[in-house]
Amino acid sequence: MGIIKTVINNYIDNKYKTIDDLPANIVTNISEKKKIEETKVLIIDDDELELEKTLRRIGYSVTWKKDVDVLDDVENYSIIICDYKGVGLKFNSEFEGLNLSMLIKEKYPDKIIYLLSAADFNPRANKYIKFIDELVYKGEEEKIIEYLRDDCSKLFDPKERWIHYKELLKTKGIKEKEIFRLEDLYVRSFLEKKDILSSDSLFKKVNLNMKVGFDIKIGLINL
Repeated sequence: MGIIKTVINNYIDNKYKTIDDLPANIVTNISEKKKIEETKVLIIDDDELELEKTLRRIGYSVTWKKDVDVLDDVENYSIIICDYKGVGLKFNSEFEGLNLSMLIKEKYPDKIIYLLSAADFNPRANKYIKFIDELVYKGEEEKIIEYLRDDCSKLFDPKERWIHYKELLKTKGIKEKEIFRLEDLYVRSFLEKKDILSSDSLFKKVNLNMKVGFDIKIGLINL
């Protein structure tokens, strides 16, 4: 018996479902066009980029900011494209955008972050690398379109969304027993094709400040 199942059985009976009980081919009832339209992208760069216009033409919901002063400014976005230099200045680090990416990831582990850089990093910056999902050099921004296409699909994949949400719950100090119960409700909502998660008192409680909801057609969503 695996470690996960062993821990689960210490808390709950064997009737409870886990994310592994979802069919491998489960898909959400949403078109590719809708996925793109529903994906909120934030570009943080001290210069306006042609990339912003390109992504808008494709259909993404894109916001551009020259910089952010507080981390809450990124809360409503799923994917963040962050410049390496000239941003994150209010957080007083020589590594600027890299440091900002780290701070964002620490507060919002579910955010997907692409870092734009014009040059290779100082070796002292290596500790920050683990906080970015993709590194893109300026002049090669077309790669972001490929990354977005893949990550956009993950944002609407019920299994992937739960994995991200579970990590977020852990950072909020939610007990393992409660996480397992929410996972059971989440999985059974799909299997039974009815929403039994949204009305749960625990789900409502943990999401008071997290702005996360549930849509049976999509899965977990950012409100």
